[in-house]
Amino acid sequence: INENKKGIDLLCSDQGQILQLLPETSRQDVSITNLKQLLKQLDQLIYYRETSLTQLKDLAATDEIIEKLIKVQEEEHENVFAKELTKYNENINKIKNHLIKTSY
Repeated sequence: INENKKGIDLLCSDQGQILQLLPETSRQDVSITNLKQLLKQLDQLIYYRETSLTQLKDLAATDEIIEKLIKVQEEEHENVFAKELTKYNENINKIKNHLIKTSY
């Protein structure tokens, strides 16, 4: 037991001390794995952003608010805007939920 006491004590150390004793490549492997996970998350966020942006642009392109504003009195413009903006609520909620899920 006395021969292995130093090794046993080392195994009881905290993770940082153990990592320092490992060869450099082992520590790099841990860092590389973490970086790969972060890059995967970043790729997913970029994809989500691009698809959300495309959907919002498509919705905005088909929006016909100008015609509706022309048809109503100026006093009613605020009501028209408020009503028309509700079309975007679903997209806004999706983005908010996605941000909550992906925040650390």
